[in-house]
Amino acid sequence: RLIPDRAPATLAAAGAGLQALQGGAGAAALALLAALLLLALAAGAWRRGLMGGGDVKLLAGAALLAGWQGVPALLLG
Repeated sequence: RLIPDRAPATLAAAGAGLQALQGGAGAAALALLAALLLLALAAGAWRRGLMGGGDVKLLAGAALLAGWQGVPALLLG
């Protein structure tokens, strides 16, 4: 199954907006940094065949929505 690009893009846009509204530009920037770091790590897992490409995209979008403080909970479930 394929995950359309618009799904994680919508998550990312909503997350960036939410972070900016709740915590200002600094919170949005930290959330973006956390999402990019997670994207890089997940892309490495994808290259090794441990994750699917859609999972990588959704994880990065969800990280933006969760914010930098929510990333550990996102990863640990």
